[in-house]
Amino acid sequence: MKMNDQTKLYFAIEHILHLEDLIEGNEYEPYLSQHLSTIKVEVERQLENIESRKNLNRMSTHSARSSH
Repeated sequence: MKMNDQTKLYFAIEHILHLEDLIEGNEYEPYLSQHLSTIKVEVERQLENIESRKNLNRMSTHSARSSH
């Protein structure tokens, strides 16, 4: 089964959340958290972009149907 990008990003966020739990209490937690946070922000940004595009597509499709 092939996953779409949105699904992959949701899975990535879940993995990041698990990593945050796993590194808690680690001697290098601040260092690891800093880098993990960068990845998390980027994944969330990409997910937001995908969801925004889907909403725009829905809105334009709905507008086109309403105008007929």
